[in-house]
This record gives sequence, structure tokens and C-alpha cells, in this order.
Amino acid sequence: MDGISLLKAALEHDADLVGIIMTGEGTITSAVEAMKVGALDYILKPFKVSVILPVLSRALAMRRLRLENAALQQRVSSVRRKSRWPTRSWTRLRVRWRTISRLPRGTWPDSRNCSSTTIQRELHPTAQRYVRTISDASVRMVV
Repeated sequence: MDGISLLKAALEHDADLVGIIMTGEGTITSAVEAMKVGALDYILKPFKVSVILPVLSRALAMRRLRLENAALQQRVSSVRRKSRWPTRSWTRLRVRWRTISRLPRGTWPDSRNCSSTTIQRELHPTAQRYVRTISDASVRMVV
């Protein structure tokens, strides 16, 4: 088994692995094949430590980033599963808002008869419950 097939098998086992191919018989064809398989770098032997150290640090950083990215993606997907967006009530709210926004300007009540709470009640039936709660809380704070 050569290094490229070993890397291919390792990446099938763990896709977040970072592989570096080190070879004594480097050809352009094998270098291209290694990069296509997923190698981070292709190093010819013999090599100096000064050449390999930056490659290793880059590989470690790449591995950390891949693992962090996978953890963040899993966290986002769990939040999406818990989230109720878009819910049916939000969908109805968007439909109502589109309907109201398409009305001709003259059909809206004038500003003396229309407050933001009126529009909220019109857009969303449960808005009245929230407005009442906020109003009660502000009255208790004043008294």
C-alpha cells in the first residue's frame, strides 16, 4: 500500500484528517493525485526540519479548524431543530403584512385613529396579549 492509498483509506475513516505525503520518488503525476485525494502538502525526501515545521503547524491549524467547523455546524443544526422558525403564525403574519402593505394609501385609517398597537393587533392576533402585558407592567411601575 502506497501513501496515497493509505491517505485515501484514512480520509474515508475520518474526513476531518489532514494528510501530508512525504516521498522519495516524487513525480508531478503523483503530486497531482495526492492533492486530488486530499493531501494538504507533498514533500520530497530528504527534507530539512525548517521545511517541515511550517507544514506541520499549518496541518495542525487546519485540523483544529475542521473540528471547530464541524462542532459549529452541529450546534447550528441543533438550534435549527429546536427553533420554531418559520412557524405557521409567522407565516400568517407575513401574509397579513403583505396584504396590508398592498392596500392603497387612502384605505389606511388616518393617524389619529391608528396607533402602532392597532396595527400590531391587525397583523397578529396574539399581539393584543403582549401589548396588554406591557401596558399593565408600565402602569404598575408608574403607580
